Amino acid sequence: MLAFAFALCWLAALVGMLVKSPQSVQGFGFMTMFPLTFGSNIFTRPETLPGWLEAWVDVNPVTHLTTALRGLLLGGPVAEPVVYTLGWAAVIGAVFAPLAIRAYLRRT
Repeated sequence: MLAFAFALCWLAALVGMLVKSPQSVQGFGFMTMFPLTFGSNIFTRPETLPGWLEAWVDVNPVTHLTTALRGLLLGGPVAEPVVYTLGWAAVIGAVFAPLAIRAYLRRT
């Protein structure tokens, strides 16, 4: 969970460097996290959702994070969700860390 949160912090840092007001950062953060959170398996099982939404839930990184945390806390298979979560964290960090650093260097 910490690795995934750290990766998302790079996205927030990039947004903070690119927008002009704190309200814009907050609004963009909400627009980013809303589909990730509510389009995951946090609140309901994916099998109960329409087909198109179930397809999104299956590839959503928050779904893999939730499944991994549930498995670790309640017991159950965790190898695959943990690998997916760490993979998503690595990809998000690899994409947004250099962009955030570059935006910071441009601004200073």
